Amino acid sequence: MSDTQPLITLIVTFYNEEAYLDSCLASVASQDYPNLEVLLMDDASTDASPEIARRHATEDARMQLHRMEHNGGIARLRNRALDLAQGDYIAWIDGDDWIDSHHVSTLYDALRQAPTQPAIVLCPTQRHNADGSIKDWRGMRVPDLTMLSSQEALTLMMTGDKVSGHFWNKLFPRELFDNERMPEGRVFEDYYLLPRLVARATCLICTDSTLYHYRLHATSIVHVAKPQNVYDLTLACRDRILFLRNDPPHLAPEVARRLEVYPLKTIYRAYHRLTQMDHPERHDYLTKMEEAMQDLGLKPLRGIRYSSYMFLLSLRKRYTECWLRRVKRHEPVF
Repeated sequence: MSDTQPLITLIVTFYNEEAYLDSCLASVASQDYPNLEVLLMDDASTDASPEIARRHATEDARMQLHRMEHNGGIARLRNRALDLAQGDYIAWIDGDDWIDSHHVSTLYDALRQAPTQPAIVLCPTQRHNADGSIKDWRGMRVPDLTMLSSQEALTLMMTGDKVSGHFWNKLFPRELFDNERMPEGRVFEDYYLLPRLVARATCLICTDSTLYHYRLHATSIVHVAKPQNVYDLTLACRDRILFLRNDPPHLAPEVARRLEVYPLKTIYRAYHRLTQMDHPERHDYLTKMEEAMQDLGLKPLRGIRYSSYMFLLSLRKRYTECWLRRVKRHEPVF
């Protein structure tokens, strides 16, 4: 691999990750891809994270530290990174995770195998406990390289099966983000945007190399139990349903209609979870969530009505999975 390879921007986002950031940036510094731009995006951390990032940026000319003046949330931070990125391709890593030394180079080599562009490539993920010990493995078990059509990729993503709704184990052509940004002030921002990126791509390439290491810990944004996060998840699911109802590219209308059951179940589970929270803002967020549900023609359900409806949705989900398997058997091989 030579220095004539295209520029790839690796975006590292963090906020108060002093316990993990050093190992994250050490893994970034070890990347063997020769033409790399690394944006260190600090969302106004109040711990030692800026000093750790500044030290790594001083030692590695590929790294640039960009510190927000005030904490504005992960979506704003990522949007700012996209505005700054100069690369032809974009990769992501969270500040509490780490990557193998050939993460970027392997993903780029895989992306070059796509018969048409723009394509997206992803790798399996190994999940770890907070202390770094291995918890489990997530992703597609594929031989060597496997190509999915955009319809297959969207279907697997919407069903939550094998194709994750996150940025961090993937490599994207920069052009897919043109005129696309995340809704600021919310978490689950990648859950919102990724289906739109896949719909713009020609295909998705899956590698057999486990290159990304995801750390599970109690202070991770999506694991903090508070009404705002539950509400944001509802908004992301609402947006997925609206996306499916808006004739997305590559999805037949019947397939798109049936896929609604997956975000729909998540919405009702989130609403039920919020009703059980002992939090002073619970009532306000329940009201907001009910308004978001009205956009989809949904009604809030509690008690036996909730249990009965969730049972019906489970049956509908099982039927959908059987239906999708039958459809796939009659599809051409991509």
